[in-house]
Amino acid sequence: MDSPLRGVYHRWMFFLAGPVDALMTAKSQGHLEQQTADQAMSAGYGRYDDVVQTLRQAVAGRRYLCGDQFTAADVLMASYLRWGTMMKLLPALPEFSDYGQPLMERPASLRSIQLNEADLAAQPA
Repeated sequence: MDSPLRGVYHRWMFFLAGPVDALMTAKSQGHLEQQTADQAMSAGYGRYDDVVQTLRQAVAGRRYLCGDQFTAADVLMASYLRWGTMMKLLPALPEFSDYGQPLMERPASLRSIQLNEADLAAQPA
């Protein structure tokens, strides 16, 4: 991507794969309730509410993260928002669904979901 939005793209790719992923892991394991503010900051993601607010502001009223261009950052963001709300690791905010739903309805996304569900159904019980 040779664009002035390259930095924006990299910001979201690394923020999602790093701090957001770590935050969701900590929340899923019940570690956030026990953390002090100093412990949360040293973990690299800060406070839960701050991360949620950052995600909320990033997607509010937006179609894509990088201007008018659909990128892998959108795939990653929509996936984290969908999974995070489904697993109750993120709140079900209207900004998350307004941004993520159209992306999850793209033909390639629907096909990916179908393949994933077929793979899960084929797994032995």
